[in-house]
Amino acid sequence: MEKAYMNVETAVPVLKLLGDRTRLSVVLLLQHKQCCVCELVEALEMSQ
Repeated sequence: MEKAYMNVETAVPVLKLLGDRTRLSVVLLLQHKQCCVCELVEALEMSQ
């Protein structure tokens, strides 16, 4: 697996986005499989 490197200017906005619990949860769920919105809503126990 090839290592990817980011410069600080690129990493800052990405880390800000992932600092939100819900966004990070979505990314982690999608890392394992594709999900439709209804599956994400159910997994996160949220309303659409």
